[in-house]
This record gives sequence, C-alpha cells and structure tokens, in this order.
Amino acid sequence: MSNSHLRDRSITLKAKGLLSLILSLPDGWGYSLKGLATLSSDGLDSTRAALSNLEEHG
Repeated sequence: MSNSHLRDRSITLKAKGLLSLILSLPDGWGYSLKGLATLSSDGLDSTRAALSNLEEHG
C-alpha cells in the first residue's frame, strides 16, 4: 500500500484511516457503504462523511 494519502493534508484523519482500510482489503471484496461501516465502530453516517471527503479530494 502506498502511503502518500497519509501525508495529504487536505484529507481528514478519519478519511485517511478509511482509505487505509479499503486498501488493505482483499481483491474482490464487495465494497459498499454498509459493508465498510461494519468494519469500524464509527457507523454509517461517519463512514459516509469519510467517503465524501475522499471523493472531494479525488
């Protein structure tokens, strides 16, 4: 996993953690908002906010 996203100051810390988690998942994992939310204690709204931050910054 590249760690360049960890040094990007425009991405929130929560979004960096989510992206790191996503990059650690195996190929073929079924990505969904609900599926990602079940992998942390943050919940659906928090996961949605982190994904929005990642989308805003490409």
